[in-house]
Amino acid sequence: MENSNQVNAIPSGSLLLDYALRSGGIPRGIICEISGPVSSGKTTLCQHIIAEAQRQNNHCAFIDTDYMLDIRYAERCGVNLDNLIACHPQDSEQALDMIRLFLQSKAIDVIVVDSISSLIHKAEFESTENFDLNYLVDRQLSKFLRQSASLIRKANTLVILTNRADIRKPVYHKLKQNPNRLALKLHANLHLQMKRVDFISIKDKITGQKSRITIVKSRLVPCFDCVDLDIMYNKGLRKTGEIFDLGLKLSVIQQKASLFQYKDVDMGPGRELAIQQIENSPDLEEDLTQDIRQKLEILC
Repeated sequence: MENSNQVNAIPSGSLLLDYALRSGGIPRGIICEISGPVSSGKTTLCQHIIAEAQRQNNHCAFIDTDYMLDIRYAERCGVNLDNLIACHPQDSEQALDMIRLFLQSKAIDVIVVDSISSLIHKAEFESTENFDLNYLVDRQLSKFLRQSASLIRKANTLVILTNRADIRKPVYHKLKQNPNRLALKLHANLHLQMKRVDFISIKDKITGQKSRITIVKSRLVPCFDCVDLDIMYNKGLRKTGEIFDLGLKLSVIQQKASLFQYKDVDMGPGRELAIQQIENSPDLEEDLTQDIRQKLEILC
């Protein structure tokens, strides 16, 4: 936490993740890769990062290669659609040209590409053969990352690339034939890996999921630190759940058996009931947040 005041970072929308990154958010001027299986929460995290960046009067661009951007859900996550540049490229050439144009203009602070797994080379539209052309996108992405690394630092722009990856089923590539598949792993300054670990249910009804984020690669903090986030369906990140978990971790909230207590307030048994009490009491949420921030300042 010693360099937290020296790193220009954008909050991630998650208090737990900002605490784990030791910089108050995701630093600018770097390439960040967010990988994980389908429905692990990658797009939700990106939308919260965009919302936090817009609160700081930054300009953001969302390059949707999946064609799956839900504007209603994005608004629930706090995204201001009037100040968001949303693009839908047809092929990988258009997507990379858009990123290069945004970097050269130095007018965009956050660029999100969701996802690079859906990039299709222009040759696939023109070819009538059935052979695999994925190596063309790999080579193109490798060349782009080498050329744009210094441009990203000079523009002080945060570039986030999401990548679909099934953690449970490792894929072994022929690196001698396709060495460019590792380009993003090498050029990314920060690599976050997400996966769903549990469901959140209230009265036998599933209302959300718990996703775990692992810091696989970072040049600022020790790696393999994990945080668990609550993602509520149709609402996004549940910040009250993070306040509860961080308060319990920092001993701001005391646990006695299955009962939780904050100062003289009995929060009830069970995690979900305690979080509901925080949501129903704005004063309690504000007091908890202030005590947590004071404790973090002491630890810094």
